[in-house]
Amino acid sequence: MRCKRKIPPGDWGIFVRMESELSVSKYFSAGKQSLIGTERWDGDVVFGSDAIYLFQSRKIVFRRSLTMLEKLADRVLTVKGIEGRDSKKIPPAVRNDPDWPVEKGDRCPVVTVPRNAIEFLYHKKLSGKLQLIYDGMTLVIPHDQADGKNLKAFLTATGWPMIWDGEAVNLSPEQATACQEKIKAGMFHASGLSVLIFTTGVVLCMLPVLLMMSNLLHPPFAGVALILGWGLGLLSVGFAAVAWSRGL
Repeated sequence: MRCKRKIPPGDWGIFVRMESELSVSKYFSAGKQSLIGTERWDGDVVFGSDAIYLFQSRKIVFRRSLTMLEKLADRVLTVKGIEGRDSKKIPPAVRNDPDWPVEKGDRCPVVTVPRNAIEFLYHKKLSGKLQLIYDGMTLVIPHDQADGKNLKAFLTATGWPMIWDGEAVNLSPEQATACQEKIKAGMFHASGLSVLIFTTGVVLCMLPVLLMMSNLLHPPFAGVALILGWGLGLLSVGFAAVAWSRGL
């Protein structure tokens, strides 16, 4: 079941007028997609001061025309994910809060990431995504570039430790140094598998053509090699797209 949102992402009212003073809203609606391990989900993403709530309304398939490649990827690629719990398991004090941005009555699964279960959040400049490590896997939360400033402001005001565009926020100098070292060591580095598969596909497409141009491949083998090369090459490129959509 799709979870409905009261407010669009980014429109969170970070500052609310109260007795002529400005105070921070309790929750931030940060979009409708998340990548949990290798599973991409459609569903609300809500930040609070103590936890992140990733709703799993519907698993996203890269392209319906690549369904067979998706099934193949499920068999041959590493599949990582976290099974969400019923959203009714969210504490009533959170679900019934006037600032809670998700409609009541929806029962789609939700993955709750407690603040004390992660070391820090990581945002790379111009990447349009926020990353974190939870339960041994990388979670990615994409955001619109226009919403990035509001998201950073909320996370800063609510005390979330993070490295945002190279800047340490809510971290001591010692903690910031340790986090930067982990980033440099490849803590959030993608496996590069999709790039490898894509490169292989391009090589398979180009190889018969190059052999024919060099007069190393002659009929009737040239036609067969061309068909096989382009067929396997295009399949590899499609498979690379599926792997890329899973963060690989």
